[in-house]
Amino acid sequence: MLARAKRCYPGQRHQWLADNLASCSCWMCGNPRRWLGEVTMQERRQDVRDRDSE
Repeated sequence: MLARAKRCYPGQRHQWLADNLASCSCWMCGNPRRWLGEVTMQERRQDVRDRDSE
C-alpha cells in the first residue's frame, strides 16, 4: 500500500495516505452512504432479489 501511495501521491505524506489512499473525507471523496444517505451495492442487490422472489 505504501508503494501505491507513493505512485498515486508523489511528494506527499505517503505513510498517512497508505492506509486507504484517501487524502480527505469530504462529501466528494468520502463514503456516499455517510454524506448522501445512499444505499450500498449489497442493499441494492438484496432489493432486486426481494422483488424477483415475489
